[in-house]
Amino acid sequence: MWLCSEWKLWTRWLFYALVICTLSVSSTRSQESKGSLKITPEGASLSSPSGTGYVVFCKAEGGEAPYTDFKWIGPTGQEVESRSPTRVATTNSGYALSFDNPTAQQSGQYTCKALYGNTVNLIKSVNITFYHDITFEDCSASQYLILNQEKEVKCTVRGNPLPLVAWTKDGVPVGQRERYEITEKGVTVKSATPADRGTYIVSAMVSATGRFDKRNITVEVYTPPKISDKMPESSEMIEGSLGRLECSAEGYPHPRFYWFDKANRNLSTVNGFQVDPKAGVLL
Repeated sequence: MWLCSEWKLWTRWLFYALVICTLSVSSTRSQESKGSLKITPEGASLSSPSGTGYVVFCKAEGGEAPYTDFKWIGPTGQEVESRSPTRVATTNSGYALSFDNPTAQQSGQYTCKALYGNTVNLIKSVNITFYHDITFEDCSASQYLILNQEKEVKCTVRGNPLPLVAWTKDGVPVGQRERYEITEKGVTVKSATPADRGTYIVSAMVSATGRFDKRNITVEVYTPPKISDKMPESSEMIEGSLGRLECSAEGYPHPRFYWFDKANRNLSTVNGFQVDPKAGVLL
């Protein structure tokens, strides 16, 4: 009687073990046979320059049942149809979504849908950002300030997404200088001094795309010309002989000289006169 009870007990435990093992194997096989979708390039968020062709693929991933009824849904919730400039096409293992000439306005979430085994709805989404690459406008490589005057070192940075802009002068951030003010169009320098001469660097970076670019700007500080106080207000010459008048002035860069008569004629263009614009001499 005791042997019979013990045998029944072991039999019951063996039955339970077989049931648990069977359930585990069945669950594993079910998981392996379940289909899914995979979008490539991989990543929850993708980015590409606007105006450059781009394509993403939605692929069947695993499972033995057939995949059917592929479709792409755009950011507005509408199914993407195969027409220019956006196209969809069937591939060997899924569905492709291509953009001929994408714009920033086409950025957003795109969702791939498919039917697995004619019964299971599969969904996979990706965020795509089409960005305007970084551009620098009104950004001459050589610019100048005027001594004791307020003037702007110009450089407008554009892009979509909006770039983060940073300015440095000779390796030091511009934001740490009292007389400097960073604006959308550049850096405004108040009451320029000779110390403001140097190399300015404007850097632009976009965290969403990883794009980085910069421009170097060489800045000079000009000193307006000032005619020397030592120049006489009048001078006498002998009629019929060669006369000579000299004018001296200070400034940076070195001034060029022009002579005018009472009729406001530029004597550089009048016959009978010779003007040296660099030395300031009138003959």
